[in-house]
Amino acid sequence: MNKWKRYKMTDDDLICPVVASAAIATREIANGKNVPVVFVEADHENRIQAILSIHKTTPEGNCTSFWGFTNDKKVAVLVLDFSDPVQERVVLLFDVIEFGVLVDQILYTQCLFLMVGSKNSRLSLCLDEGRLQLEVPGEYYVEEWTKTYRKLYSKHLRKKYNLTQKQALDTFDKMQEEFARLKKLRV
Repeated sequence: MNKWKRYKMTDDDLICPVVASAAIATREIANGKNVPVVFVEADHENRIQAILSIHKTTPEGNCTSFWGFTNDKKVAVLVLDFSDPVQERVVLLFDVIEFGVLVDQILYTQCLFLMVGSKNSRLSLCLDEGRLQLEVPGEYYVEEWTKTYRKLYSKHLRKKYNLTQKQALDTFDKMQEEFARLKKLRV
């Protein structure tokens, strides 16, 4: 089982900020749950495209993962350690305010689809592009994630909408209740 751990990025890591998201729901995948699609920008050396290309022709591969945060906790980090058919470490960076709902959904489904795209990517326009389905367990991370996400997002709400701390926390909790209903919907 994965454990909560500190991770120091290296020069060899492929750093991939998440730029957009979508979801796919079919009966054949994750029992009909909405599986998040994570779009990352192409890197200059085409390393991420190479991973997706290799996995198109390989039925299965090996990838372990673990979750964490940057030191300031404003960015959730998902480290993907590919060992077969290619060795590569990919570090996905999720801005907590912008992509917190996406992280919640990934933690709920324990899987995601990885695709290359841009901020303007629309799943309907790139369904034929390469995508990679990955299992990403994160039970060990849920408690820390929920606490940190609630704190940061309520701070964001206080600042943006001039709410009191209690109002912001109540608003966040109501949003989470609504999202909990939505994420449990199945095809």
